[in-house]
Amino acid sequence: AGMAIDLPPPLGEPAQVEQALSVVRAGGNGDGAQQWSLNLDGDLRAIGLLQPAGAGAPASWRGLSVAVGPAALPSPGVGMHANVDLPVLDVDAWSRALASATSADSPASASAGTGTAAGTPRKAGAAASSPNSWMPTALAMRVSRLTLDGRVFDDVVLGATRSGSLWQSNLRSNQLDGAVNWRMGVGDSPGSVSARLTHLHLPKSSDNDVEHLLDDRPRSLPAIDLQASDVDIHGHHFDSLRLQAVNRGRGNARQWLLNDVRLSSPDAVLTASGDWVPTARAAGAPHRMSLGFRLDVLDAGSLLARLGKPGLLKGGKGTLQGTLSWLGSPLSLDYPSLSGQFSLALGKGQFLKADQGISKLLGVLSLQSLPRRLTLNFSDVFSSGFAFDKVGADVQLLDGVATTKDFKMNGLTATVFIDGSADLAHETQDLYVVVVPDINAGSASLAYALINPAIGLGTFIAQLIAREPLMKALTYGYRITGTWAKPEVTPQRDPHPPATGASAPLD
Repeated sequence: AGMAIDLPPPLGEPAQVEQALSVVRAGGNGDGAQQWSLNLDGDLRAIGLLQPAGAGAPASWRGLSVAVGPAALPSPGVGMHANVDLPVLDVDAWSRALASATSADSPASASAGTGTAAGTPRKAGAAASSPNSWMPTALAMRVSRLTLDGRVFDDVVLGATRSGSLWQSNLRSNQLDGAVNWRMGVGDSPGSVSARLTHLHLPKSSDNDVEHLLDDRPRSLPAIDLQASDVDIHGHHFDSLRLQAVNRGRGNARQWLLNDVRLSSPDAVLTASGDWVPTARAAGAPHRMSLGFRLDVLDAGSLLARLGKPGLLKGGKGTLQGTLSWLGSPLSLDYPSLSGQFSLALGKGQFLKADQGISKLLGVLSLQSLPRRLTLNFSDVFSSGFAFDKVGADVQLLDGVATTKDFKMNGLTATVFIDGSADLAHETQDLYVVVVPDINAGSASLAYALINPAIGLGTFIAQLIAREPLMKALTYGYRITGTWAKPEVTPQRDPHPPATGASAPLD
């Protein structure tokens, strides 16, 4: 009573709280070792064999067993064995406490680390030692809520052994399940983590934790070799994830290199590589994610449904590839800063009847909101959803604005061309759409053959009309503006796109 223990829970104690402490030293055996046992109010129990100092050697523990909480106390063996059973454990708080203990070797620190009689409380701290001297060689842990590197893990069950700087463990929690090996860093080396997981869950709330890792600990972020199945990212399920990344650079100018990323589902396979680096050397500077990627799509409609946008598309097989960069977390696109370019090539699909507002970009291409041209049977073309044989486009991105001048979609009933831009951050568009209906199977074939992305949509329309004057009467233009939720569609008498404005090509 009257003595405070300045340690994190469950061993911390304010001065006004009374705790029962029992320390027992048993007689030495034939080799002079002494058995010590400790019980701190049932929260901490320990038993170990202490070899006294002698012949120039310091006193040392030959074996030490520790139990925290209601966990069973292991029998003493070689090294330190620990069993932990707690409702809450903050590993970050314990790391700070042990790091503080290693610097408590000055007279001032020593005097602050002792207790006094009741009525004059002081704080008791640990003696100076290396952080590794506190690490067990075998660890069994059951924790309902564990905090590590700012992230919270629920219902954690861990079994781990340590040999030097290498930890080998089996870990189960609500967030991940599998085998994890951790080689602790030495000197300037940040160490490495190798994980083979049967389950991995990365909720939206984890984005800030990931982004802060390089900000808070740029030198100590380890290399990662991760393979996981049954992956959940932001509530979207995938079959597997492979990630290989390393931490490179000097001092605070670190960069996180993603050497290999592969994310797969039955609908598509994403492969990528890139880096995540600070935008400036100043502390706290935001990081920019740069990525080169290829998405092999097996079923575009199913993929969109997996990503939370169902009912927009049926079928569709092809590729999407290019480069992207954005500010912030590698796990979440930041649309206002999104820049780069990509190419789309997709075949055999159909746009379905869907709310225009549920898709970032594809919703405005369903063409359901275009006025019906009954004389050309446009009601049948668009009311049931446009079926296409091939979709292709090159898209440029700058600060969240996507611009294309060569979007082309070929179907049995019409060929559609789009020139203009869509603002991904504000969900608006300024597009010019040209529809060439297939009358007697002639015009669509002609449109399919004539298009050349290099010449632009206006030049193409002029060539089409020059070759087939009848096309001028059959080809229609539409200006689409407004928001994705409420697009404004204006028919244009002249199918040529305007020479100026947001729909002009962006070179």
